[in-house]
Amino acid sequence: MANITRNQSSKMGKFHQDDPNWGHLELGTARKTIAEIGCTLTCIGMCIRQTPKTMWNSGFKNESVN
Repeated sequence: MANITRNQSSKMGKFHQDDPNWGHLELGTARKTIAEIGCTLTCIGMCIRQTPKTMWNSGFKNESVN
């Protein structure tokens, strides 16, 4: 049986779609914002420890990441 050790550095950050730092950014041609339809983008950001704004700046701007 494997032992898994967790420490503080392995915890996910906690992001919110409507954060004022990125909630206003638009996704795709739908002209909807991260605050409105960015649930998936925000969840992925928590998993990979990147803010939705960082991911948006990297090109994740399509509404398919909602």
